[in-house]
Amino acid sequence: GAFLAWLDAAEAHERGLDAVEPEADPGAVQVLTVHAAKGLEWDVVAVPGLVESQFPSYDGTPAPDGSVNAAGWLTSLRELPYPLRGDAESLPRLDLSSCVTHADVRDACVQLRADGGTHRVAEERRLAYVAMTRARHTLLLSGSWFRGGKTPLPPSRFLREPWAAGQVQDAGEDAWAPEPEDGAANPALTEVVEAVWPDDPLGPRRGRLERAALAVHEAIRAEQDGRPVLPPVHQVGDPVARRWLRDAELLLAERAERAHHEQEVDLGGHVSASGVVNLLADPRGFARDRRRPVPTEPTVVSRRGTRFHEWVEHFYGAASLLDVEELPGGLTPGELTDLPDAELRRLQETFAASPWATRTPVAVEVDLETPVAGTHVRCRIDAVFDDEHGVEVVDWKTGRPPATAEEVGEREMQLALYRLAWSRTSGTPLAQIGAAFYYVGHDRTVRAGALSEDEIVERITQALAAGA
Repeated sequence: GAFLAWLDAAEAHERGLDAVEPEADPGAVQVLTVHAAKGLEWDVVAVPGLVESQFPSYDGTPAPDGSVNAAGWLTSLRELPYPLRGDAESLPRLDLSSCVTHADVRDACVQLRADGGTHRVAEERRLAYVAMTRARHTLLLSGSWFRGGKTPLPPSRFLREPWAAGQVQDAGEDAWAPEPEDGAANPALTEVVEAVWPDDPLGPRRGRLERAALAVHEAIRAEQDGRPVLPPVHQVGDPVARRWLRDAELLLAERAERAHHEQEVDLGGHVSASGVVNLLADPRGFARDRRRPVPTEPTVVSRRGTRFHEWVEHFYGAASLLDVEELPGGLTPGELTDLPDAELRRLQETFAASPWATRTPVAVEVDLETPVAGTHVRCRIDAVFDDEHGVEVVDWKTGRPPATAEEVGEREMQLALYRLAWSRTSGTPLAQIGAAFYYVGHDRTVRAGALSEDEIVERITQALAAGA
C-alpha cells in the first residue's frame, strides 16, 4: 500500500520525470557502478575487484568445476518467490509435480539451488559484459588475493577466461601476484601503512621558502619600527641579489604610484541586473569583486528559495525564478540552520492568499538580454502580467522589504532594467509598463523602477566613476 501511494504521489507531483542519467565526462575520472555505466563509453575503463564471490557475486564456495549454488527465495527473506515475479519465465523453477517422498522434494530443492547458481553466474556474466564493453581503446582488469577478510580469494573467472584465451596484453607470469601460501595472513589486517596526504606541495623547496617568509615578517616589523626595510643597492655585494633588490624597489614604486591613481572599472561584455544593483549599492565593493571575484557560499535560504520556486512553477503551470539573495527577517548567517520548514509553508500560504495569485501572467521566467551603458545586461523576470490592471513586470522576494527610500532607490534599478528589456522585446512603450517587488514573507508590494533609459544610463555611469 505504501509503495502504491508513493507511485501515486510521484505521478501527481513529479509528473513522471525520469531520474537524471549520468553522462560520460572526458575531463574527469568517473567512478560508477556497472548498472549506471550502461550506454556510456570512455577511452579507458578500469574494472577492479575481479575475484570469485565478489564479481561474480555469490554466496558459498564454488565446486571444482566452477559451479555454485544459490538458494534464492528458498531461504532469503529479501527474495520474492520466483513464480510471483514478472520475469518468472526466465528464472529457475522448483518442480514438485513429480515428487512423492520427502527425498524427492529434497532433490528438487537441491536442483533449484544448482539452477539458481547457474542463473546467478549467467546474470553476473551479462553484467561483466556491460562493464568490459564500455572501453573504446583500453580496458584494465584487476583483482587482489585478499579483500577485507582473512582468507585469500581466487581470481575471478571473468579475469582468468580472457587471460587464458590470449586476449590480455602483457599477461605473462609477472602479471600475476603469487598466490599466498596456506595460512598466510591478510596484509591489510596485519601491516600498518603510513603516508602523508596530501603530498607537501613545496617539497624540497619548503626550507628555502620558509626562510624567505621569515625574512618578509622581519621586514614588516622593521617597517613598523621605522627601521630600513631594504639595504641600499650599492651595499649589496652579490650582483644577482643587487639586481633582485633593484627590481623590488621598482615594483614597490610602481605599486605606490598606482595607489594614487584612479583605475577604471569595466563592466565587460555582460553583467546581470542584480550585478548592476550591487554596483549602485556599493561601487567600490563592486569594483573589487570585478577585479577579483570570490564565489559566495550557498545558504539554507537559497535551498528554500529553490523549493518555493518549484511550488510557484506548479502554481502558475510554468517555471518561474525567485531572487533569494537576501535573508528573511534580517537573520544572520549563523541563524540559518535554525530556520524551520514551517517558514516555507508560510511563504506558500501568503502567496496563495495574495492578489498576485488571482492574476494570470503572460510570461514567467523570462530570460532577456538588452544593451545598456556600453554592455549587455542579462535580465531574468519572474513574471509579466498584461490584464485589466495594465502591463507589469514583477519580481518575487523572500527577504525583508526596504526600510528607507535609499534602499528603494538602490533596488529599483533591477525593476527599471526589467521594464526596459520587456519594452524592447514586446514593443510596449516604456511609460506603459509598471514594475513591482512582492515581498512574500511580509505580504507587501513595493512599486518602483519608473526610470527612463537616460536615467538608467546616468546612474550606472555615476556609480562606475565612484567605484574607480
